[in-house]
Amino acid sequence: MLKKRHKTLLALTALFSTTAFASPAIEHHHMAVVYIGQSQQEMIIEVHAPGMAMIGINHQMNTPTYHQAVHNTMDQLIDPTALFTPNSAAQCHLFSTRLGDSFNPEAGAGVGNDPFQHHNSFSAQYMYHCDHIDKLTTLGVQWFQHFPDTKQLQMFSDNPSGQKTQILTSAENSFTL
Repeated sequence: MLKKRHKTLLALTALFSTTAFASPAIEHHHMAVVYIGQSQQEMIIEVHAPGMAMIGINHQMNTPTYHQAVHNTMDQLIDPTALFTPNSAAQCHLFSTRLGDSFNPEAGAGVGNDPFQHHNSFSAQYMYHCDHIDKLTTLGVQWFQHFPDTKQLQMFSDNPSGQKTQILTSAENSFTL
């Protein structure tokens, strides 16, 4: 089972590196991008967001306020059930969460640089097993309640019925797959 799951996850990850899902230029500092893929009984949700969309204000790097803002954001990202909810009929169960950030000052952020320009971002990858993936029709989105500085979510999905893209705002809390 684990080998099969590994192959499925590799296929889903490869999907997001294709030109069909090439990440739009996130010049809008308040927009996050969400990719959703399905393969067999697996679903992956992958999120990429600039720091400005996550922690809001432009913190000075290497200050206690900056580190606390990054830490708080990572704490919120660790629990995808507070951010995204697959419809219950699909019976999806989270089995893996991977988080990343590029907020390490030693990783190329020089003094005087805008800490949200090009190199400071968050990413998260959530893996689910769905007992009834054929019944997976919607994804509830509570993102804006937790990250009010995000003004838009650019949603991309790929499933057996095709590909879809949509921009969500705080007025919308559901994405139809």
